[in-house]
Amino acid sequence: MSEGYLSQDEIDALLQGTESIGESQAGGASPLSDTEKNVFKSLIQETLESQSSNLSMLTGKSVILGAPSVEVHAKQQFVAALPNEMIEIKVDFTEGLVGDHSYIVNTELATTLASFIMGQDKVDLNEAALSGLAEAISNISGATATTIGNHLGRTVMISPADCNRIMKNKVRFPKGDHFVKVEYPLSIEGEKPGTLIEMFALSTVKEIVTQSAGDGVAKTKVKAGARSGKRETKMSKADDFMQSVGQGSQGASDQDLMSGLGNLLSLIH
Repeated sequence: MSEGYLSQDEIDALLQGTESIGESQAGGASPLSDTEKNVFKSLIQETLESQSSNLSMLTGKSVILGAPSVEVHAKQQFVAALPNEMIEIKVDFTEGLVGDHSYIVNTELATTLASFIMGQDKVDLNEAALSGLAEAISNISGATATTIGNHLGRTVMISPADCNRIMKNKVRFPKGDHFVKVEYPLSIEGEKPGTLIEMFALSTVKEIVTQSAGDGVAKTKVKAGARSGKRETKMSKADDFMQSVGQGSQGASDQDLMSGLGNLLSLIH
């Protein structure tokens, strides 16, 4: 995928080779193909600069979100890997695209972020601190929604951020047996590196990828049509040239003959 457009190979794979979720599970394969993961990852990567910039402005520190990984997880498997306590921020897609969407941050990283946002040292994760975290996540989630909306050709809206300190058994997972986890390495100036986890409903990612592919198909057809039209014009002019030659070039000027020869050569190449 380059410059926001899908390659023809990616388009063909998405529109011809995508299995249903049920078929993928039955065969033991991932519900999201490698091509779909790569397309979605490329889209998410477009948001990294704006997300890092937003977090830097809110914290007053240089914050960098690194290249994300994209994986499909079953809920039961993922819960086992979570810390016992964490911060969950729910920011669902509500318009233009509908689906569960949330972030998970461990309490250590949450404390660091909240401290810088509030301009204090090692704050407690109280209501004020959680409100600051909600604002930060709302900002970076807004950048994601804007990028997705640009690809889908419509405005995508998100819900107000709902930030809570929870135990692992209280995590709100996206609907469905599987969900898509995007994991970002997060670096804060002078601090220990951390990880930000973002969760999407599998159906939401499928919709984003499929409709992005459809848009790529439309662009490909338009470009192909334009090329076809140009070729037909050249063929018509070349045909006129051949007729002139067949008639002994009577009535044809040197300029007309040279133009016809040029069109004929362009068709050969």
